[in-house]
Amino acid sequence: MAWFKKHRPEVVISQHDEILGWLNELGVNVPNETGFVHLNCPTSGEVAGIFQNNIQVGQAAVDFLVGMIFRNKRGVPVLPHSVLVEGTWMEGPTLLPSARLRTA
Repeated sequence: MAWFKKHRPEVVISQHDEILGWLNELGVNVPNETGFVHLNCPTSGEVAGIFQNNIQVGQAAVDFLVGMIFRNKRGVPVLPHSVLVEGTWMEGPTLLPSARLRTA
């Protein structure tokens, strides 16, 4: 809280829900004074942030494992593989709408 009072950031980016409570305790007007972006936000629209598409991440992991089984591969691959399932940006009331940010 001391750091926040000293620096007054335009936006706080976190994966911790309690940050909104802390900002509220400080009397910060979210989103007009400081915005908040959640790095693992729900789809409920309560906060702005990135929805991680966890179901699709799980599906991609199963697909990868099924492929290994099909190719008779076992254990950790010699050459590491990466599978990316992109997150989805979710507008929400904790951040000014992107159209307003561009004109500010």
